[in-house]
Amino acid sequence: MTIENIKVYGILDALRGMRNPLNSWHLNDSTCDCAPDDGRVLSVRIGPNDEKLCRALVHGGHPHRKFLRQITATMDITAPTYWWAEMDTYKVSTTRNSCSVQHKGASRDFTPDDFTFDGLEDGLGTLDYAEMLGDRRKVLEIVNKWRQKYVESGKVNYNLFRVMRQFLPMGYNYKATWTGNYEVLLNIYDWRRHHKLKEWHAFCDEIEKLPGMDIFLNAMKKEEN
Repeated sequence: MTIENIKVYGILDALRGMRNPLNSWHLNDSTCDCAPDDGRVLSVRIGPNDEKLCRALVHGGHPHRKFLRQITATMDITAPTYWWAEMDTYKVSTTRNSCSVQHKGASRDFTPDDFTFDGLEDGLGTLDYAEMLGDRRKVLEIVNKWRQKYVESGKVNYNLFRVMRQFLPMGYNYKATWTGNYEVLLNIYDWRRHHKLKEWHAFCDEIEKLPGMDIFLNAMKKEEN
């Protein structure tokens, strides 16, 4: 799994808006360093006044932390199909623009880098390593066989393309540009940081690094306690 090109927008706007209910804009004391080319947040300093209100709103739960929905995050994620199937649970205020198997899936041979093949490397010594390597080779042989048949048909036999797609395992990697907001990311972190899939641990590690997120996560953890 790779996560790259992470960009965050709108933190100061959201912190200003969170004060609208009490007309307390004069208490805003946060500053932000933004990129001149596209305005993405490079770093943020949430002042003590804003931090106090942030913590109170996040601690108050979903109805009170609406300002988090106005902080936008976008990133490029390459991950196996089985992870994307779970990620699609979080479809509120998110967009995913994926690379297309329909248009480009048969443009070249499949290689091991197109799949997430692991497990034995993580210390699962009870499995037969040679058997696993053999199975991996079989997967590649099968999907490439049907890809070749489809290409040789002049790419007009869509039944062959359909068979190729049906043989792709859940470990096939998709790349997508994902856009969401801090509220969605906070929910993902809450529900997935202890998940059995290591991809979720990697994703939650990236969430922790986002500008200002440490304050929001700490407030949420306080809420849990």
